[in-house]
Amino acid sequence: MGVHESDTKTVRHPDVGTFTFDCYVLVAPGSDLRIVAYTAAPGSDAADLLRLLNVIGTQAMTEDSTPG
Repeated sequence: MGVHESDTKTVRHPDVGTFTFDCYVLVAPGSDLRIVAYTAAPGSDAADLLRLLNVIGTQAMTEDSTPG
């Protein structure tokens, strides 16, 4: 049986700002295997910012950026 640890992580993104995730670490006993899952509660600011990042993707978000 694995071990479960939980924490929160705060991320600063250059386009959407700072937001906090729930962080879950699943550890397989007797090995170095770790699975890390970051989640945002539905309806939270972090969930909204993740949806925004999904839309803007890797676009440059500057005033003078003009599509080629």
